[in-house]
Amino acid sequence: MAKNTYREPPPTQGGMMSVPSAVILTLIAFVGGLFIGHVTARGHGEGGDQVATAEGDAAGAGEHGPTIDDDVERLRVDVTDTMPQRGPDDALVTIVMFSDFQCPFCSRVEPTVARIRETYGDRVRIVWRNNPLPFHDNATPAAEAALEAYAQGGDTKFWQMHDTMMEHQQALTRADLETYATQAGLDMTRFRAALDNHTHQAEVQADIAAVTTAGAQIGTPSFFINGRLVQGAQPIEAFNTAIDRAIAEHH
Repeated sequence: MAKNTYREPPPTQGGMMSVPSAVILTLIAFVGGLFIGHVTARGHGEGGDQVATAEGDAAGAGEHGPTIDDDVERLRVDVTDTMPQRGPDDALVTIVMFSDFQCPFCSRVEPTVARIRETYGDRVRIVWRNNPLPFHDNATPAAEAALEAYAQGGDTKFWQMHDTMMEHQQALTRADLETYATQAGLDMTRFRAALDNHTHQAEVQADIAAVTTAGAQIGTPSFFINGRLVQGAQPIEAFNTAIDRAIAEHH
């Protein structure tokens, strides 16, 4: 296993749930290094796909795991206006971020993501999608809690809840989630009902399906940068390489 990437166990050990394929848009493989054109309007996004080995490690993983995936296969992940994001819809680069609130490497990469936003500004937007791993007991409730924050207060409340939970990964019990929701000023009656009724379960499952429908087992965190995969808590240079390439392709 790559040192800084959590990865889903093989299906025989309890694979992730699936939902109807209608929730995603899959793009068939292109030959060679052909790049999938970036869609700047919110409603569509890019993706990448890498198949893991039976042991759960991606082929070619180094110390930090694989960085930029330029294999011929691409998975184009649907991005809609119901998904949390930072950055403008018309940004040159869309980064679809699959993450897990309980994954330590996901929290480790957060300062790097902040540096990306500071460096590139409105040229980059970051779209959040959930990939709670099944061996993280609190990851799915946390994902549902974050989506309820989004339902109540849009991007602002989502990222407030996101930041708090990433900072307190060892405290994600139901009581903790309610504390964070109260601090965020959410309607607690609605919040509790959403968690009790699993109001956002289908959204979480759709996110998981986006990286499993094509047979991929993607670890966390994973980033699809205009169709190229950067996986794991990579140093900022790995992200800069992919982002700069994507920007250059618009000129």
